[in-house]
Amino acid sequence: MLLPSAAHAERWTGADPRKDVAGFWFSPDPAPCGSHADVDATGDKNDDLVRLTARHADRAVWLKGRFRDLEEESEQWVTFRLRTPAARWELDVNRFRTDAGKVRVMGFIGRLPKNAPRDDCGTTTFAYTVVGEGCRVYPEVDTDADTVRAHVARRCLGKPRWIEAGVYANGWVEPTDPEDPSSTVFSDSWDAFGSYGPRLYRGAS
Repeated sequence: MLLPSAAHAERWTGADPRKDVAGFWFSPDPAPCGSHADVDATGDKNDDLVRLTARHADRAVWLKGRFRDLEEESEQWVTFRLRTPAARWELDVNRFRTDAGKVRVMGFIGRLPKNAPRDDCGTTTFAYTVVGEGCRVYPEVDTDADTVRAHVARRCLGKPRWIEAGVYANGWVEPTDPEDPSSTVFSDSWDAFGSYGPRLYRGAS
């Protein structure tokens, strides 16, 4: 009698230090590069990443970021980064407030270009290629569990033999004065910005 083969997935979890959120104030004035200054962000719990989990399963790649304390009404942009043998990818989970005051969650997936040029202000700028129809991110924000999740079908990534994962998060606070164009930004990344975790192979038990 033939038994059905078991589904396998290789899973990894990596911790990130607490109270390591970076913060800065930014104003677009003076043009063209604006001005900025560092601010104390040790009290920011909403954007403080404490753990990243990645799972490379037979049909999908699953990603989860855990935070120190997600705030239900805060706006935030979480970007899961993936590297495969052929390309680099980003899965974005955008939590934003609508004009009606409600918090919405949207998800995107895109393939990064091989080279990202810098502008005259030293900022890296690029527009990633949005993946085609049927390649959803399935974003999920659970403020009770302090987690942000996303997953994508392996076929959307070219069915890679292995993946490496990373994540970073950005939150922001707008000024109360509508005439003030400045904002305060908080950010944290797993390990270090641009870092990836260990290589996870599909089919490992």
